[in-house]
Amino acid sequence: IQMWEQVRLRRAMSPRFNAATVMSVNAMDSDLGNHILWRRYFISKMVRWQSKRPATFQDLMQLLGVDPSAEDTSESFHKILDRDFCFSEYLALSVESGVRDSIQVHVTTWCGVLLLFGAFALLHRFGRISLMALMPSFSGILAIVLAVMRALVQRTLVSIAKRVRTSHAEVVAASPGSSLPPTPREEPEPGLENSQEEGQSDASKDKRWQRWLKEQHRREIVMFRFLQVVLFLNSYALAQVLLDFHEWANNPESSMLYTSLFALLFAFLAYHLPDSVPVFLGIMAMPP
Repeated sequence: IQMWEQVRLRRAMSPRFNAATVMSVNAMDSDLGNHILWRRYFISKMVRWQSKRPATFQDLMQLLGVDPSAEDTSESFHKILDRDFCFSEYLALSVESGVRDSIQVHVTTWCGVLLLFGAFALLHRFGRISLMALMPSFSGILAIVLAVMRALVQRTLVSIAKRVRTSHAEVVAASPGSSLPPTPREEPEPGLENSQEEGQSDASKDKRWQRWLKEQHRREIVMFRFLQVVLFLNSYALAQVLLDFHEWANNPESSMLYTSLFALLFAFLAYHLPDSVPVFLGIMAMPP
């Protein structure tokens, strides 16, 4: 959060950037360059709500005091965001909300833990499978959750880089002396918004439940619920190994091995999560 605030101050003291200068800024100051790329991507996604989420876009226009029926609505909305929107504060609020949510143990997390322990009890009762035999699966599930979080971050970063390359190509094509034709923009034409909305009303009704699911259950919250459950299982398994005095007396080698492996696992989490979680929350805060 402090780094984002420092980058915001450096951006405020620097001249305005466009698509042609972002690449050079990214080469000189990677933090500032990434901040500018993320901010431009955020604003471009918000502007696209005029065609993809017209109802939400009109509500935003009314809150900002802009006439939604004006021809230059997109340009006015873009200028307002570029001038007044504090992107670093938005990222900080997203990280604070996500971290606070990850610390609190919610009802869904307890339900998941209870269901898993019920399944473990059935496996132990009918399959004679002990908790020690299931411990490697806990670490495997944790690795899968971390891999999915990283994949979501990489996917969004690729989308941001692609959008920036497209904008850079448009600027180069439109520059004087360029032989390349300008790339057409994907902004909706004036007057076509109502027709597109009417033509796609049936399809939007069919996919209304999908939109509700995405809006009510954010991806970062779902991933954090999984992460809570998996971390709880690994913590419980570590406590089981440390406090199993009977196993320490009969099989000290295996108990020491499990303890060492868990120590390495939690050392890796202590090193990895403080850096990966804020980036994940910031990336997932981008508008859909």
